[in-house]
Amino acid sequence: MKSFVKVLVSTALIALVFAACADTPQESNRAGAALGSGEPMGEIAHPVSDFIVGPGAEDRVIDLTSVFSGDNLIFSVESSNPEIVAVSLNGSRLTIDVGDIFGHADLQITATDESGASVTDKVRARVASDSAYTIAVIPDTQVYTYSGELDQTFNRMTQWLADNQEAHRIQFAVHVGDLQQNNDNPVEWDIATEAMSKLEGRVPYSILAGNHDGHGTNLDNNFWINRYFSAQQLAEANPDTFGGAYDEEPEGGANSYSTFTAPDGTKWLVLSLEFAARPDVLRWASEVVEDYLDHRVIFSTHMYTNYASRDNASSKFLYDNSGGTDLRT
Repeated sequence: MKSFVKVLVSTALIALVFAACADTPQESNRAGAALGSGEPMGEIAHPVSDFIVGPGAEDRVIDLTSVFSGDNLIFSVESSNPEIVAVSLNGSRLTIDVGDIFGHADLQITATDESGASVTDKVRARVASDSAYTIAVIPDTQVYTYSGELDQTFNRMTQWLADNQEAHRIQFAVHVGDLQQNNDNPVEWDIATEAMSKLEGRVPYSILAGNHDGHGTNLDNNFWINRYFSAQQLAEANPDTFGGAYDEEPEGGANSYSTFTAPDGTKWLVLSLEFAARPDVLRWASEVVEDYLDHRVIFSTHMYTNYASRDNASSKFLYDNSGGTDLRT
């Protein structure tokens, strides 16, 4: 099931969204074949991370022999927008020169061996104000909890967020449901909890119940998600941001809210609500919003409307007043 997240954004916000695919962000930065026509050269040894810097930031100097493995390599580099980020090479020494214009440039750093085989590392450099920041969105990780060879993908995704918290100025991560596939399988929940634990102490986060996690499953309850992601566990993992849970299920984590203040001073309220939230959950969420009227609101849920049908008490009202088209006809 696809997820839905509504974000009321500020101009300083960069949203980082993980697509539900097998590649992790780090892996997607790699292109090309292994170097050499004989013995495989392997992957890029240490990919250059994407980064955010302020205008006119100090030059970054990178020794490309620490990025690529192999002998007698010839390096080349291109910038998609040299006015924003210029690049130059002196042998294996790459200099990244940041300009005074806001924007971004995509860098392609290529190493070529004596046979002509090459491998390319792709890097995005953003030039933004000192108050710019990122909110990450993690959707539908269920396939990474029961597919064997893909089970470590979930771990790699959250580890990447933790490792790149500073480079991307990641302030918060919103998981929008379907943490795992089979609601009553403890093994899958163990994989999900291990993956999310990678963020603890690095990136504060929220979770919610997708249709595979609670209401909407064959079990039609939030027992398992509330057991593995209780309000207490979420509070301990996110002591500076976790605000509380649905007042009729105060010990569970299927419905919760979090708050944080971004570097630009924006106060954020994150509401994380279960799949097809029950009317009383919406009542609670409305009361939370009333308590934080000076905050911008991120409303995240796994499903709220389904064309013209009523997945909850508000769906038909929203559809009838939207002027939309019933896509089922």
